[in-house]
Amino acid sequence: MAKFVYDKEHLRFKLKKDTFWSVIWKLFKYFVLSFSAAVLIYVVFALAYDTDREKMLLRENKEMREQYSKMQETMNLVDNAVGNLELRDREIYNAVFNSDPPRYGLLHEDSTQWQGDLYEKSEKKIIEESDRKLQTLEGVADKIDVALRVATGVFAKKANGVASIPSIIPIRNFTILQTGASVGKKVNPFFKTVRDHNGIDLMVPVGSEVVCTADGFVIDVEKAVRTFGTRVTIEHEDGYVTTYSHLSIATVRRGQEVKAGAMIGRAGLSGTSFAPCLHYEVIRNGKYQEPVNYFFSDLSPFEYDEMLKVAVTTGQSMD
Repeated sequence: MAKFVYDKEHLRFKLKKDTFWSVIWKLFKYFVLSFSAAVLIYVVFALAYDTDREKMLLRENKEMREQYSKMQETMNLVDNAVGNLELRDREIYNAVFNSDPPRYGLLHEDSTQWQGDLYEKSEKKIIEESDRKLQTLEGVADKIDVALRVATGVFAKKANGVASIPSIIPIRNFTILQTGASVGKKVNPFFKTVRDHNGIDLMVPVGSEVVCTADGFVIDVEKAVRTFGTRVTIEHEDGYVTTYSHLSIATVRRGQEVKAGAMIGRAGLSGTSFAPCLHYEVIRNGKYQEPVNYFFSDLSPFEYDEMLKVAVTTGQSMD
C-alpha cells in the first residue's frame, strides 16, 4: 500500500517512494518471518504427529527390545543349564578318562555383561559383536565335535568296561546328611592328631546294606579286630579297586564275582571306629581318589556340590 508524507515546505502531502535498500530490507524481513513460521509449523507437526516411517521404526524398536529381553532370559537359563552339565561332565570324564575334561573357554564369559548395555550400542556394533560371538561358537562347536568323536571311540572300545567304574554310592537310601570326612588331612578321633584319611566316612546305622559300586571280583575279606575291622576289597577293570570297612558282617567270599549294586555286607562298628559307619575307598592305579567324584550316577549336580562341601570341610574322621 502506498505511503504519503506531509511536506511542510509546500504544505501538502506527497507520495513516499521506496529506496533500493528499503525494498531489500522488506524482502529480508518477509523471508525471515516466513522461514521462522515454516520451522515452527514443522516442529509442532513433528511433535504432535508421527509419520508412517516413524511409526514403523517405533514398532520395530519395541519388538527388538522385547526380543532382547527374551534372549537375555534364555541365555541365563542356558548358562545355568550348561553350568550343571559341565559339573556332571567333569566327573564322568574324570572317571572314564582319569583326567579333567578340556576347557573350551566359551560360556565362562559373563553373557549378561554384553547384553547389559545392548540398548546403548549402535546397530552396526551389535551386528559386529554378534558375528564375532557366532564365529567363536562355530569354532568351539568344531572342537566339541572332535572331542565327542574321540570320546565315542573310547567308549566303543570300553563298552564292556563302563560297568566296572565305581559310580554309585555304596549305601542304599543314602542322604547328604550322612556324609562324613573324605580324603585329606583329618583329625583322628582317638589320638586327636592329624593323619592322612584315604577314603570317605558314611555314617549309617548298624545293619545297613552295603553294596558293590561296580562289577568286579572280591580279592580279600579281612576280619581284623583293629583298624578297619571287617573289610571287603574288590578289584575292578581298568585299574580300579574299592574297599568297604567297619562292616558288621561280610556276605561275600574271596574270589567271588560281584555285580554293581549287589549286597556285599552290612555296616557296623568293627575295628577302630568312633561310631557306626562305612569307610569307603576308591583306588585307581595305586592312588587314592576322592570317592565323592565317583558318585555321579546317584547324585544330581546340586547334591554333588553339597556332599563335596560337607566331605571336604569335615575335619575329623571316624577312624
